[in-house]
Amino acid sequence: MENFILSDDILDLQNFSPTELYSLCDFFIDEFIKDQEFADSFYVSELHLATVRLNYVEFKKVIDKCKDVNVKEPLLQRTALHLACLLPNLRCELDQLIRSMQEGNNRLRYFLRQENKDLRFVELLLQHKCDINAKDMYDRTPLYYLCDGVNYHDLRQQLRGFGDNFMNAVMRKVSKRRLAIMNLLLDNYADIETKDINGCSLMHLVTCFDDDIQAKETADLLIKHYINVNATIQKGSAVTPLLMAIYRQRIPLIHLLIRYCANLTITDAENHNCLHAAAYNLDKHTIIALLKAGACACDVSVFGETPLHMMIRKENHLQNISEIYKEIVKQLTSYGCDINYKNVEGETVLFVAASRKDYDLVQICLNNGADINITNNLGETVLLHCISNNISQSCALLMKHMKKLEIYGLHLNNENHLLLNTFESQYATYNNTFINECKKEIEKLKNINIVKSLTLYTILSMSLHEIQKLKDYSLVMKNLQMRSNYCRKNFLEYYFLYEIFITRLKLWEKWCDEAFTSLNFIIGLQIPHKCMLNIFKYLEYRELCLIVQARKLIL
Repeated sequence: MENFILSDDILDLQNFSPTELYSLCDFFIDEFIKDQEFADSFYVSELHLATVRLNYVEFKKVIDKCKDVNVKEPLLQRTALHLACLLPNLRCELDQLIRSMQEGNNRLRYFLRQENKDLRFVELLLQHKCDINAKDMYDRTPLYYLCDGVNYHDLRQQLRGFGDNFMNAVMRKVSKRRLAIMNLLLDNYADIETKDINGCSLMHLVTCFDDDIQAKETADLLIKHYINVNATIQKGSAVTPLLMAIYRQRIPLIHLLIRYCANLTITDAENHNCLHAAAYNLDKHTIIALLKAGACACDVSVFGETPLHMMIRKENHLQNISEIYKEIVKQLTSYGCDINYKNVEGETVLFVAASRKDYDLVQICLNNGADINITNNLGETVLLHCISNNISQSCALLMKHMKKLEIYGLHLNNENHLLLNTFESQYATYNNTFINECKKEIEKLKNINIVKSLTLYTILSMSLHEIQKLKDYSLVMKNLQMRSNYCRKNFLEYYFLYEIFITRLKLWEKWCDEAFTSLNFIIGLQIPHKCMLNIFKYLEYRELCLIVQARKLIL
């Protein structure tokens, strides 16, 4: 009988192990005999079933009597060659290997000695004139399946639990069998420039491999068969394989593409080139390789961003971030990237770094000639911007740099002169009086009802040295937030209590998240304008002026 049944629930054979498929095939054969109407709804050819049954003798019998070796599944439109390139024999052997490992029997050596059974299936299909470039419903050819690194991601995750040595040995075997089938298809003139329905080429797929060695070996094979390394994804953006490899940080693949003259000037839809991508990942080695290969450090995106702007697009927590910044800034500026270039908002790299409180980069920009007199689209200098937004540490770095400029007789504009003098005098006056004010207020608060927590009052009474020893201050913050429900009428008194607590923790970096969570509680309260203005009187030049968010909401 020519055709057999599979329900639409299992038409995607890729989601099932070979053992499960074998059982399902037997089940639907029985269903076919019982229910002819059900049989007419969906069918898959006997050739498809023989491909996944993993019996070469049976497969040979079926293909010898098969009238059309290019018959496709009704839904996914895959031929038997597509299924053979999913390496079903390998998947079955891996299922058996993993099961034996779970039972305590190490059959790794036996697995590594096995021949490439999948290659025999593919050879037989090609001998019977199976279309080597047949496309499924997503325009994917059999060769496409072999290049898709996503197919091997789950396998690596499954093998990782047995240790790196076991996983690496198995993946080398997988790669060897896969590359053998790829070689066979390419030698039989498989279309190497094929793209799927989204315009994704084979080289784009290679960047999806988790294993850098597999990615490099696959790319090397495709390049030897003269694949276009500059193919772009046409729909949505002009992303090249090199750009995708840089974003995914596939270092060996990046160097391979550069060596084979990948185009370094092609940009995506936002006009980001390969240097922008490398700077975004803070990948200094790739940046150096690209610059030496001729990449232009002066290109800007549609947002007016140079590669230097891209360094601070995402949050980074690298331990040696300062050294990485230094090297990247040094390399890019030495190849012509302008450190004072403005983006569409009129902000230089120094502006963006100061706004995002990236103090390491602020200092590095100042050391590398960043101009502090430049204004943004709002007419603000970077110092005025930092003062307006109470970014105190950036203010300190900028003022220190401005003093150096004055000493050496370098130019400061009038606005920066005024800001420097005003800020220093008012900040110094406030800083000297604030601690005394707080001491007076804490005495007043001793008998106020809101101080009901012995733990909270104990913390406020501790010395700075003692409070630095305190580890679980998050509980205190939580307590403080709960007390805020009782503070609507006495907000001014409550806020001094809150501020004293924050002052004692200001040397700790970890308290920031809890502090801003508490601030959100405060902002949520209905606070009279006069009361808020009284608070501003004390906080205008405070180094840790957290209330700036409330200022923007109320005034």
